[in-house]
Amino acid sequence: SVQIGKAKNVSIPAGARVIDGRKRYRLPGLADMHVHLDFLESLPEEMSEQDAYTLLLANGITTVLDMSGFERLFRWRDRLERGNVTGPRLYFTSPKLRDTVASDPSEAEAKVREWAARGYDRLKVHTPISEPVFRRAMAVARELEMPVVGHAARPNVDLSVTLDEGLSMLAHAEELLWVQSPESVEELEAAIDRVPELVARLAASDTWLTGTLVVEDVFTRTAGDETFAEQLSSPELAYFPPSLRASWETDNPVRSDGASVSLHQRVLDSHVATVSEMKRLAAQDRLLVGTDGGGPALVLLGFAIHDELRLMAEAGLTPIEVI
Repeated sequence: SVQIGKAKNVSIPAGARVIDGRKRYRLPGLADMHVHLDFLESLPEEMSEQDAYTLLLANGITTVLDMSGFERLFRWRDRLERGNVTGPRLYFTSPKLRDTVASDPSEAEAKVREWAARGYDRLKVHTPISEPVFRRAMAVARELEMPVVGHAARPNVDLSVTLDEGLSMLAHAEELLWVQSPESVEELEAAIDRVPELVARLAASDTWLTGTLVVEDVFTRTAGDETFAEQLSSPELAYFPPSLRASWETDNPVRSDGASVSLHQRVLDSHVATVSEMKRLAAQDRLLVGTDGGGPALVLLGFAIHDELRLMAEAGLTPIEVI
């Protein structure tokens, strides 16, 4: 058995190794349950998987779930298991299942069976995905005992479909907004107001939630050109190839999507409130830590997890609950 607690409350077995931790901090290895390593394949300079693993390990991350689903991951995992490289435990999903990949239920079934046979750890569902395609994919995955993670079925599909079909993990807190299919700022404002109702439904289900709060936090913190430039000057970017920084120099994600800084802040507040509400509903044990690192601009692989942990603590989770 494993126990964590105060010394007076923990039974220490005979012969156990005891480490004097006074004036020190001891943490378990962190798990980032939403990363994207496929950015390594798109860089003109060489950045190896070992380079990426080093960033993860240096930030205390010993387990990752890659949500990209690409063929080279099998070779990378084999190299890790053989000890050819040093890195975290690597789990990964299938490629994204959505309407552009499977236009009808029969195609969805074929894809799920193909990816399960190939050895992907989990099925990744993405959007847009129609209700018939989603339901067939979920049914086949259940038959094959393949967990399903990713986005809610949308657009124009009620959240109850996703939860009732047994999605294992919802990949973003923002899905509670986008599942409502808002098409204007006014509709987004209304969707934000309805999030607590959807959190209650999520908390009553068996679906886990990976917040990826840091994505909206980055967008909000880099909203202005000045703050965006400051982020581009971050010393952390020195650990990535120059082409990655260059690709972001003219792509302020907040300015380019047309949303106001205040609206981004409201969206971020909604995500943080989602975590708070999960705790109020005694569902904090179904929250996972994930960053989307390697995906959105300036969400830096490895480093981003510390901002994610901070945001979860700001949402009201205690440090031990976050860990």
